[in-house]
Amino acid sequence: MSAERILLHQDGLKHFYQGNLDMALALFEKAQKNYGSYIGIQCDIAACHYLSGNFRKTRESLRSIERVYGEVECLLSSKSKINSLVFMAKIQEEEGEISKALKSLKIAAVQAAEDANELLPVYCQIVRLTGTFGIKQELAAYYRLLLQAKTQNANVGIEIEHSLMLAEGVLFGHLHMQTRFETLLNKSLNPLDLRLVAFDYFEFCLSNRIMVNLSKEILQKFEDQDLDLFEKILRDCVGGVPLPTFKSIMEKASDFSFLGLLRVLSILMARETDSDIYLGMKKQFIFLLESCDPYSKAVLLNKWNASLNGVLPSKNEQALSIALKEESLYFGSHVYCLKRQQGARVILKLFVNRKVVSVDDVSEAMGCLYRDETSINRVRVAIQRLNKILAKITGFPKLFILRAGQIELQHLSILEAAPYVDPLP
Repeated sequence: MSAERILLHQDGLKHFYQGNLDMALALFEKAQKNYGSYIGIQCDIAACHYLSGNFRKTRESLRSIERVYGEVECLLSSKSKINSLVFMAKIQEEEGEISKALKSLKIAAVQAAEDANELLPVYCQIVRLTGTFGIKQELAAYYRLLLQAKTQNANVGIEIEHSLMLAEGVLFGHLHMQTRFETLLNKSLNPLDLRLVAFDYFEFCLSNRIMVNLSKEILQKFEDQDLDLFEKILRDCVGGVPLPTFKSIMEKASDFSFLGLLRVLSILMARETDSDIYLGMKKQFIFLLESCDPYSKAVLLNKWNASLNGVLPSKNEQALSIALKEESLYFGSHVYCLKRQQGARVILKLFVNRKVVSVDDVSEAMGCLYRDETSINRVRVAIQRLNKILAKITGFPKLFILRAGQIELQHLSILEAAPYVDPLP
């Protein structure tokens, strides 16, 4: 193997993991042009197309890689087989070929069985895939294996945490997933890892109508040129930007991967209040699934069962529930984390089973020592911030009104939620 080709490939990989996809693609293509094609460089070129949102070229690359792999499998090293199978699985997943993706990963796991350094990343991908699609009968066994895994490789450690995060969302619920996500955010993630972790978390939350409470500093790290269209929609939705319309999404359908289009439709359906538009999206969704094999179709239908068969969201739900121990706020199917919202927690706690609270009581609960203009302004600002939070969740622009020395709660009541029960033994 040419030393120059190896150096070009390694230089391309360095740029790839730094998120410089255009530079990485240029180096990979130069290596391929100057020294000939091989399956490793084909996978890396396809990965650049995939992460850049060029799904037509990604799809073409997948079919080529599948064909070449079948022709040269017996000539490949064990490591090349594993890397090729794992990559094919990811793109097969994006094409809605869940059965083929799972099969590819299981073959890779058998190939890697004798080497723990190779096996752990494959287990990560199996847990990520089965966690993403809620294949619980497969997920539970691999989750236990991964939970006990130890590695000195920092990159593999991030992969393990990422995969466990997705699994725990399915197995144990959002609060467990959120804890793992916040742990990952506190690590020094490279741009690509941050992107993969964050957008998997965003999708889980938005698909399940769970509010994402994230700092603007984190969202600002995701710039348009680094994201595909689906990721841009997720980022904007988390940032409070209105979702695009069903019509505008279908006009840009070719800009999504097959799975990306299903994902964005599921998020739109989870929020659509117009029954005619909702039914139109549902018909389009079911039509797309007709192209899938029976196993993949069943898995995808199960994943998005709530969006396809749930009750339409309504702005007329009449109760907010606050779980004081978990510092979470519930409204219908929405969940909002209050960990970073101390003022909101204080006010909401005072309004449990009450509609009117005096400004003095709120001021005292917020730690103000004296009732003066400063304390009243502090309460006023806290009420304004809380109204903005609740408007996103409930659709009501101003739930709390401050007047005549009192704060009044309109439209809704606030109840205390039942305490959270840890599902782990």
